[in-house]
Amino acid sequence: MKKVLILTALALSAFALPSCMKTQTYVGDYQKLTYNGSENYYEFYRGRRTYLFGGMIPLSKGEPNIPPSGNCEIITKMTFVDYLLSGLCDGLFSFQTIQINAVRHAQNPNDYPNTNR
Repeated sequence: MKKVLILTALALSAFALPSCMKTQTYVGDYQKLTYNGSENYYEFYRGRRTYLFGGMIPLSKGEPNIPPSGNCEIITKMTFVDYLLSGLCDGLFSFQTIQINAVRHAQNPNDYPNTNR
């Protein structure tokens, strides 16, 4: 019974960790242009950053490009694959996924209601 409880706690903590490691930043009028929840955006960039000693020293120096319109959403998160790779490296290297979403059709922002950010 004790083994079952330990395994259950370990499994639940493994699923809970990725939800704590996500940041979402809006740049420009992205939020205003996608306010209705429709699928008028696309994935502009997806990459993985590498860190040494559990995130203390960044190894990948390149910054991802943003769309020419400047309206985008930047999401940084640790996915299950990132945790798996970090675990296989015993914490020496850690990884983080970066995703940039851009507006599919740059429309006139005056067509949308005024939203306070």
